[in-house]
Amino acid sequence: PILTLTTLGIPPDDSSIAASLTAAIAMKRGLQRRGVPVKEVYVPPEGVTHLVVVGVEKGGSQVARKVLDFFTARRVMVSKVIVVDRDVDAFDMKEVIHAFSTKCHPGRGIAVEHYEGRGNALTPCYSADERRRLKGASAVFDATWPEDWEEESIPIKSSFETTYPGAVKQKVLANWQNDGLGGKA
Repeated sequence: PILTLTTLGIPPDDSSIAASLTAAIAMKRGLQRRGVPVKEVYVPPEGVTHLVVVGVEKGGSQVARKVLDFFTARRVMVSKVIVVDRDVDAFDMKEVIHAFSTKCHPGRGIAVEHYEGRGNALTPCYSADERRRLKGASAVFDATWPEDWEEESIPIKSSFETTYPGAVKQKVLANWQNDGLGGKA
């Protein structure tokens, strides 16, 4: 016999991959309609639609709040949203985690919205009572630089890509394996 089923849960599974792609498109369109300067939306399959990364052209607390308002306006499926600036690739979780760790202020960079009757009963961290009452909360993590900071107040991004001139980078990459560093640069 051919059994046509899948075990949903810890990704990757059929649902997490499909939902990741389709949800991101719908969310981006919805955010654009709300006037959010959205650049890209990524729904990491590992987050099974409970986590979303929103890349914006220009961030700040007001933009992060608009993003949270969008996700909590109706029935709430998403409980955690990370908002990143345009200098962060929203699809690269290494960059997202770095931005979250270095830009999200633990006191001012997190906003939480509580709600009842609109929560996602499939959110595992909710108690049985919260799931029954569709009671929940969503948080936005503002991993963007504050909008009131002057350009010179923003720390310089230090990395191989941003620190060295093109000629130096090309030479290093060309000699990577020859220098005994193995693998790909």
